[in-house]
Amino acid sequence: MAILNISHYRFGADDAAHASHSFLANEDTALASVTTFDTPMLLRFNEQLGSATNNVDFQFRFKLNTGAWASVSTSSSPIKAATSAFSTDADDLTQRLSGTGTFESSGDGFTTDGISGGAQNDIALSGCSETELCFQIVSASVVSGDVIYFDGTSPDCTVATGVLASLAIYKAAATSTQVYRYCCGRRWRN
Repeated sequence: MAILNISHYRFGADDAAHASHSFLANEDTALASVTTFDTPMLLRFNEQLGSATNNVDFQFRFKLNTGAWASVSTSSSPIKAATSAFSTDADDLTQRLSGTGTFESSGDGFTTDGISGGAQNDIALSGCSETELCFQIVSASVVSGDVIYFDGTSPDCTVATGVLASLAIYKAAATSTQVYRYCCGRRWRN
């Protein structure tokens, strides 16, 4: 079985189509102090192969802190696949990361359900492809200090993670606000 290496990653904002959206950090740089929840974000992986492989499927996975790896889906938590305002599931991607060799530009790399690729994702000998996940962090499922890691799996290749994408959660401490009412010279607290 061929070895698919996740050689680069980059987090992005869902603020334009996949070919031109902005990035939230440099290539291969984790996100620290994430404060945006329940809003679509992007994660792009470079998939590098040493041998030619056709019909490559890719399933994004995550783990919370030291927990077990789980597949990303539209109902998974604390990471769930999300709908993008600018791109649609199975869109072909342009090369935006530092891959080497022939780039597979018709690989159905954009995903809003956690799974990309398929019959169109034919990666040439020593070539590469890219896959991009639109996802949300489920606010109710994380606390400040949590770290979420990302990788993937494939039924068509053995996946090796050359770099491990991660993001750290930051939630400001809740402040208590007391409301007082005054009536007849007395103070009442709600």
